[in-house]
Amino acid sequence: MMAAGYTMDLYCDNRPCQLAVRNGYPSVFMNQFYGQTFGECKKTAKKSGWMFRKDDTHVCPLCNTKNKKKTPASGTTITAL
Repeated sequence: MMAAGYTMDLYCDNRPCQLAVRNGYPSVFMNQFYGQTFGECKKTAKKSGWMFRKDDTHVCPLCNTKNKKKTPASGTTITAL
């Protein structure tokens, strides 16, 4: 039997979130996405409000100014740091 899968852990690279983590505030969150491929995980993350920049940084749904809904999509795991 062979099993395959992909897990994507995303942390916000936006400056306010990074400063909050350094100062010990637990309000910044991490999302974990599961799927068969990277593309499937990325698609789910984008539906959840995450933004992927060309410089390989990620912006969470709370910091993403283009995000119209500020809540994560169903099926995602949110973990407070």
